[in-house]
Amino acid sequence: MKLSHVLLVAAAAMLVLAPVALAKEGEGKAKTVNISGELAKVDTGWIEVSVKKGEKAAAETKTIAVDAGTKVLIETDQMESVPGEGGKMKQKSKIAEGTLADLQAGQRVVVGCTADGSKALKILVQRVVAKGGGKESDRGGEKPAPRKPDGGEKPAPRKPEGGEGAR
Repeated sequence: MKLSHVLLVAAAAMLVLAPVALAKEGEGKAKTVNISGELAKVDTGWIEVSVKKGEKAAAETKTIAVDAGTKVLIETDQMESVPGEGGKMKQKSKIAEGTLADLQAGQRVVVGCTADGSKALKILVQRVVAKGGGKESDRGGEKPAPRKPDGGEKPAPRKPEGGEGAR
């Protein structure tokens, strides 16, 4: 047989057997689901997550088992630069490892669970970002004073640059 025939048969065999090998490799991996919401209650052995499915929908509470093997990750206020789409650098919160003792009701979380959603494998505690995406003001987080209903003070009219007759 010619060498080209041998190579052709070998390539055909690889195309036939590769999907079978990949399917067996994927069988060992357990599927997971993510549940996002707010921690409603934290107790020994389980947590309750309040999940809201839309603006007007009522929140649904899910009870999820936790144990010593559940990994807890906490977003910090520190930022780091990481490569994003197209090679552009983007800012992302640094992640610190935590424990189940760090969990408190009211925290926003993303819980990575087993496929049936009954047991937490990892919990990411999301940091609180001020509305508007910016930092709180130097006034201790106070909101600016509300404006008067009539619009408050009007700004002074702008004068054209270069004197009176400038165009």
